[in-house]
Amino acid sequence: FGSASVSLILRVWFRLAMCGNWGLLIAALEAKCASQGPLPERLQELLTSVLAVVELRGAQAGGVNCFIHGSSDPTKPGQVRHARARALKSKRGRLGSAIFGAFRRRMLAERLCVWRGCYQPEVVLAQGHSRFGTSSVPSLVDTHPHQWEGAVQDRVWHFCPKNGGWQPSVCEYCVTLTHNGDFDTWMPFDEEMGMCQLDEWLARMLGRSHPAKGDSAKLCGIMDLLVTQGSWLRAVRYVVLMKFLHHATDDLPPRRSLLAMARAFDEAFESYLGQGNPDLDDLEVGNPVDEESSPCMSASAASKGTRGMRARRIVDQVSLLSAASSSLAQKAHDILGPFMYGRQDWAAFTQAVIEAFLEQDIFAA
Repeated sequence: FGSASVSLILRVWFRLAMCGNWGLLIAALEAKCASQGPLPERLQELLTSVLAVVELRGAQAGGVNCFIHGSSDPTKPGQVRHARARALKSKRGRLGSAIFGAFRRRMLAERLCVWRGCYQPEVVLAQGHSRFGTSSVPSLVDTHPHQWEGAVQDRVWHFCPKNGGWQPSVCEYCVTLTHNGDFDTWMPFDEEMGMCQLDEWLARMLGRSHPAKGDSAKLCGIMDLLVTQGSWLRAVRYVVLMKFLHHATDDLPPRRSLLAMARAFDEAFESYLGQGNPDLDDLEVGNPVDEESSPCMSASAASKGTRGMRARRIVDQVSLLSAASSSLAQKAHDILGPFMYGRQDWAAFTQAVIEAFLEQDIFAA
């Protein structure tokens, strides 16, 4: 893409956008630009000019989040990292200059320990937000992009057809929210939680508090709980939280117990993969899969000729349930049982965790 065509796309977009949302997506970046770092100066200048127009919808504070490949090997999975910067505009300053000034300072401060050797992919994605202080005085902690847990190291499984299927890696797991609508209450149980109660509840569930007063950070905390695909730890935490707790005053089991349960699922999954993946032909007509063992399976996924990631995940779900359901249910009883009052259906727990691990991506969340 050239700057003229990108500028045209952005102009059309911003006639429809609201609330100071802005961003940039380039599918193919020239090599000479890719060598200039996570967000080349040419693109920073383009976004700064866009912000000069978007300031009509928000001019007092803003931020940007972009993504880079955190490895010198662009084919290595799970190494995408984020770079976030936020800023308040001075009385006579320009918000775009403040945001990208903060972005460049962060790159300089972290280059030696974080960004050295990072590979800039051809695809560039930057998302930003600017705001007026409508519900609170402008401050960095209440400015998008928001994070609650932030970047944490986690063992995550990725499905890579080109590299032979499922592969694990310890990588950065981070949920970032760049915009949200009005958010007043949430009802995870049979009772509504307002912002104050939700703030305290999220601090207990996630193990850390957040200084922001507005609703945006709290919605990001909820997404931290709901996005689980590829992470056994997050899948276990989600199922315990959303399906086995009953009141806002209930507590999660200790983190060491959640980690132990996640390791049990991880070992079972690795053992299952080591035995050789079942053929996708098992899902074709003539070799039907028992739908009772996989209630989330769609009819289209079980039809003849189905291929691709969705079909692969269904095969893995059904096969893993068949191979390890009883042993995982017993481990869940032994590990989590002392902390979960009342009689629990550990077989249903096992199935729900596997479904969350395979299916609960950001869209499902």
